[in-house]
Amino acid sequence: MQSLRWEPSKKDSEKAKTGITSNKEVRAGKNADIFLSNGVSDQVSEDCAFSVMYRENYESLDLVANSADIANIWLCKELSEWVSICKSVQFREFQVSFQVQKYWEVCSFDEVLASEYANENPGDSVNYNKHFLAPVFPSPIRTDSSNMNPQDFWKCGCQILAMNFQTPGLMMDLNIGWFRHYGNCGYVYRPGIMREEVSFLSTNTKDSSPGASPQLLHIKIISGENFPKPKGSGAKGDVVNPYLYVEIHGIPADRAEQRTKTVNQNGEAPIFGESFEFQINLPELAIVHFVVPDDDYIGDKFIGQHTIPFECLQTGYCHVPLQSLTGEALAHASLFVHVAITS
Repeated sequence: MQSLRWEPSKKDSEKAKTGITSNKEVRAGKNADIFLSNGVSDQVSEDCAFSVMYRENYESLDLVANSADIANIWLCKELSEWVSICKSVQFREFQVSFQVQKYWEVCSFDEVLASEYANENPGDSVNYNKHFLAPVFPSPIRTDSSNMNPQDFWKCGCQILAMNFQTPGLMMDLNIGWFRHYGNCGYVYRPGIMREEVSFLSTNTKDSSPGASPQLLHIKIISGENFPKPKGSGAKGDVVNPYLYVEIHGIPADRAEQRTKTVNQNGEAPIFGESFEFQINLPELAIVHFVVPDDDYIGDKFIGQHTIPFECLQTGYCHVPLQSLTGEALAHASLFVHVAITS
């Protein structure tokens, strides 16, 4: 629901609508002027009356529910959730915001503008996001509902990103994988270096970050099992020629990719037996992305993937379950790997 409507007055029908985000407060009781001035206060139960205060001048929409139970549902579950606790303001520049912006004021950014700030003023971007909410929305030119790279904005501390969940692919893999933190609870701590009052983090650095402890990630890809045929590969029959590549996503200094050799005609139990090593300079922002394609001279086709934050990796031998392009589990399909992490 985006707006609240009611029976329009004869004078101004446009006043019969208010956006949900413009609601400021919900007040219970029958103390509104409309109840008192019309002499209907005695006819209305105190438990059934409530008012919605909206817009900057706190206009009032006075409502009476059929029963106290219905009023409680609206007050406690519906309308109270609509009340805006943040005020939207226009962003001017970083130094002005540091001096005058209030903590409850929110500036929203188009991804193009947010990316420009993140690249040209990485330090100010990180410091701004320590104190204020900064939602980022896809560019209007994404008419195909494609997705921006969320890592470009997480790396400078943006807290809220609007993603096109209807469009699968790498960007959604990163977004869904990132929130595997803390048992998929929906919230993730920003890196400690981004929460310190004074820090010297530059998210565009190609070297290690001051205050962060680099680590070495050792991954041995031992084998796979039960790889399904890729969709649209009927012409090849039952033949699958899998290989695997491992990507590291994070700050520029951490981005890397390595791949195995192709195992011909074996999707049931391919043996890879290859080891990779990655240096992770900012572990708290790194994501590991396993991808299994089918090697085809016409064009490699996607088989499965798994995305997990670096800090959620468990060391030792483990099975990595594979997922489809849209995030569903692929029954019995997995990788067998060994993980080690050293300082």
